[in-house]
Amino acid sequence: MIKYLYALILTFISLLSANAQVDTSFWFVAPDISATLGDNPIKLHVQTYNQAATVYIRQPANPAGVNATLTIPANTISVLNLSGTIAAVER
Repeated sequence: MIKYLYALILTFISLLSANAQVDTSFWFVAPDISATLGDNPIKLHVQTYNQAATVYIRQPANPAGVNATLTIPANTISVLNLSGTIAAVER
């Protein structure tokens, strides 16, 4: 009986809708796990919904690091390749 209850709860949870994080300010990091496993490419994917967005990617503690501005149309995805600034991103 417990197995059926767990199966019912699991089924109910799987039917709930998943929501992405929607906000105006985010913090991210590209972890430096192991250089022998490969640490390239480092890409940042940004998606818009029904409104266009201007996204500023900055490193406040390192002004010489990442400094990019993305203008993304509505309902699209933009990808920023940060591999060229790997030393600044993996600090």
